[in-house]
Amino acid sequence: MKRILVAQNLKAEDRETLNRQLGGLYEMVFPEDYSDELLVLRIPDADICIGTVLSDRVMDAARDGLIFQSIGTGVDKLNLPKAAAKNMTVCNSHSHSIYVAEFAVSLLFSLVKKIHLHDRMMREGTWWRPQGGADDFLYISDTIIRRKIGFLGFGHIAQHIAKMLRGFDVSICAFNHSQKILVDECPEVEFRTREEVVAESDVVFVVLPLTDKTNNLIGRNDFTSAKKTSLWVHISRGPVVCEKDLFQAIKDKKIAGIAIDNWFGAWLQQGDKKYPSSYPFHQCENVLLSPYRAIYVNGISPHLTDAVSNLKQYAESGILRNLVDLKKGY
Repeated sequence: MKRILVAQNLKAEDRETLNRQLGGLYEMVFPEDYSDELLVLRIPDADICIGTVLSDRVMDAARDGLIFQSIGTGVDKLNLPKAAAKNMTVCNSHSHSIYVAEFAVSLLFSLVKKIHLHDRMMREGTWWRPQGGADDFLYISDTIIRRKIGFLGFGHIAQHIAKMLRGFDVSICAFNHSQKILVDECPEVEFRTREEVVAESDVVFVVLPLTDKTNNLIGRNDFTSAKKTSLWVHISRGPVVCEKDLFQAIKDKKIAGIAIDNWFGAWLQQGDKKYPSSYPFHQCENVLLSPYRAIYVNGISPHLTDAVSNLKQYAESGILRNLVDLKKGY
């Protein structure tokens, strides 16, 4: 019987799910703790590893040919060149994509309709009415009906978002590295260059995977060429967007607003308060902040569905799906 090492500290119900679904097919190993020191001792005996990240030290201790089943979509936390050198097979998961898409759409509508701003003001006793000034645009509701929706990246999450928004009579354009494959599958989507998508769209969703090529890909030139009335939703890894350039664009009103769920890695600590960026996004009225909420759904663990299904299939047929191209990073 093949052995699975769970290399991430999961909540109790997730461990129970893995035991219930896979325990009869594999020997399941849940280490006493998840320190590198202990994982280095456990991983040489593992055929399969479940988690989102392995340190270089732990990867070095793994046997060649290890199967790594990520419970997330992005694999940017894994040293992919080292994985290739170790002849590892890496699989990711897309079962939570529809829920991330649902969350992204929720962010969009709050951003468009200014729900979060008016809720806050009403809690403070303020019933806002248009003042006839330049700042009214911050608080007046807009619409996406018959607007152009642009996607930077058009993988599973973006495709779910597009499907959810079609009822609003929107037009859709997208920039995607694999667009040649998708053209036939998504005939209603107009595939364009990144520059064209940014310049033409009323709403821009950032849903690119984080790789060496996409790190800080979206920056000053994109925000300069975007419509000043455009609204953005950043639902991919934070560093896909240049943090400094985004803050400057918000400050200079190069774009009308943005919702952000994935951040950039550097916090701002002020006394007992912890803000999500070293730049004061939290002071900007045209920024909607979200603390990594997209993957959470009450009562279910969608991030495990694909992983469990894939490993069940592997036990029965020896076939794996959702294989990651270790050179491309997705």
